[in-house]
Amino acid sequence: MENDKSKGQVSYLVLGALVALAVVAYAAYSNVQVRASVATALGLATTNPLCLHGKLAADNVTCNCLSGWNGTACSQPICNSSCNHGSCVAPSTCGCQPGWSGAQCTIPVCTPECINGLCAENHTCQCAKNWQGVSCNVPLCDKPCMHGSCQNDRSCLCDDLWSGQYCNITQCKPECKNGSSCNEQHACECKPGFAGADCSTVFCEPECVRGTCNENRTCTCPSGWNGTACDVPVCTPSCGHGTCSESHQCECEPGWDSNGATCNNPVCDPSCLHGACSENLTCACNAGWNGTACDEPVSAA
Repeated sequence: MENDKSKGQVSYLVLGALVALAVVAYAAYSNVQVRASVATALGLATTNPLCLHGKLAADNVTCNCLSGWNGTACSQPICNSSCNHGSCVAPSTCGCQPGWSGAQCTIPVCTPECINGLCAENHTCQCAKNWQGVSCNVPLCDKPCMHGSCQNDRSCLCDDLWSGQYCNITQCKPECKNGSSCNEQHACECKPGFAGADCSTVFCEPECVRGTCNENRTCTCPSGWNGTACDVPVCTPSCGHGTCSESHQCECEPGWDSNGATCNNPVCDPSCLHGACSENLTCACNAGWNGTACDEPVSAA
């Protein structure tokens, strides 16, 4: 009786040791097949938690993967076509590398996006006709806009002070008048006879010293002045035998007196004592007198 009891105790001890050993082995090994064998031996068979996309097979060792998955733990997706510039991230789904897109990661992607063109494999934009720029967003006109920018309708939008189909015609502000032309410095080049920023000022040659230049490009003189350039003074009344000074006073020639301010009174030298000085500056003697100065009496015969 005691022997049977002892044998039973030994059997329980052995069984306990085996269970403990199995538990240690199960915890120590990460291999799915080892875990499955240990679980089967202990009667702990269950679904393998490492079959991510499938179920544990009847042998409790291998995984039966769902469609589109592969690998020991059913963790590897299957793509029917190769992912050229990427990797398979889900069944029939490619995860592309930066700069690539498309079902098989074969379509290059440009940054910034090609607005009017295609992205080449070197990740640069190949622009469509009539477009240019890094992202093909700059319109291109048939000829360069010299001083402006090309618009989407292929026409030139000119900068300020430029005009023409290709913005190559200079403009002046204010506009040049009287047939003058505008140069590339946006300044008016006046024709002869005109002056001023816009060539609207009539210019006389020679320049009017006094007065104004009229539309006929001749000087209109103020009162008291005459001449082509209004630089000749005029005395009123006029100086008979002399010239008019700028102060409008007569400056008489020798032999003429300014009495009366007209230089019309002759003056003889020597003066005529008994007579009058004539316009030829000689003395016209009174009756009974003779001589250069009318100072010699005429003797009776």
